[in-house]
Amino acid sequence: MNLLYIGKYPPLEGGVGAAAFWRIKELRTRGYNIDILTAKNKSEIYVSEFNTDAQKYHLIQSKSCWHIPYSPLLLERMVSYGLKLVSNNKFDCIEGNYIFPFGIAAWILSRITGVPFVLRHAGSDIWRVYNPELEDIFKQIIKDTTRIITYEESLPFWNALNTPKGKLFISKHYAPSKEFWNAGCLKQEKAVFFHKLTPKWNWAQLDFFGSQLKQQGYKGYVECYCVGESDEMFMNVKKVFGKYGLSAHFHEFVFPGKVPDILKDTKYILVSDVPSNIPEMPNLLFEGLASGCNVLLDSENFNLDIINFKTKELSVNYEAYIKNQMEIYNF
Repeated sequence: MNLLYIGKYPPLEGGVGAAAFWRIKELRTRGYNIDILTAKNKSEIYVSEFNTDAQKYHLIQSKSCWHIPYSPLLLERMVSYGLKLVSNNKFDCIEGNYIFPFGIAAWILSRITGVPFVLRHAGSDIWRVYNPELEDIFKQIIKDTTRIITYEESLPFWNALNTPKGKLFISKHYAPSKEFWNAGCLKQEKAVFFHKLTPKWNWAQLDFFGSQLKQQGYKGYVECYCVGESDEMFMNVKKVFGKYGLSAHFHEFVFPGKVPDILKDTKYILVSDVPSNIPEMPNLLFEGLASGCNVLLDSENFNLDIINFKTKELSVNYEAYIKNQMEIYNF
């Protein structure tokens, strides 16, 4: 299988790109030939950190534009670069992961070249970004795509658009790679927090974390692997943790391949719930469990049933997850 993947991928921060990193890494070990085309507003991280085969990693960086209306031209440049890749390679499939702008770019590229494409969505792109103004383009994408990779929880969205059942492929939820299976390792008194800080985030969740750590008798540092839109956001994190006698140490964006080593000797991982209108569970929840960390949740209403399983069961889930992902391209 020769696949052109157009979607979220490091150095773009977040769970969608991190899950794609681990999924693509595993599929490559099983014989899949995958080129990656992604985009990022800013990156100081070398390509070699993200891909052992740099020839198959293609990063489109945003540029400042003077024209009106303002546009970094990411969609147009991805399509243009994608045309070059398709002309030089024989791809069996184009995958667009996260609809805006990656899925749109994959769709346009497929329309031009005739290469079949599959659309993979996440949570925020359909539950938060989508609006009725986009209904016509969605219906055309549904008509043109070979498959839409979705989840049981998201079927109401696609059913409302009258998507044929034969177009929908039900994906299993993310399961951690074997590199996370460190439940038996000796843990240090260490707490870690991974998050994207935004003005819309519920900052009260930090108080919940601080109180839980205090109840556990934790008095160390909170290692914060965070990105934010302003210095004020980082100061807020320090201020809230400081109320509970905790100090926050901030780190730059961390490459997903390094997360297993960070969690290997970590005792506590702080996991934020996703917004209530996005029916998903955070990847870090499962990664923390696989690593044997004590998972501290920021909501008393978190669905604890889904996290009540052992590491052995996680390994079974991982193999089932990968086999499920391989089935996507059998058409």
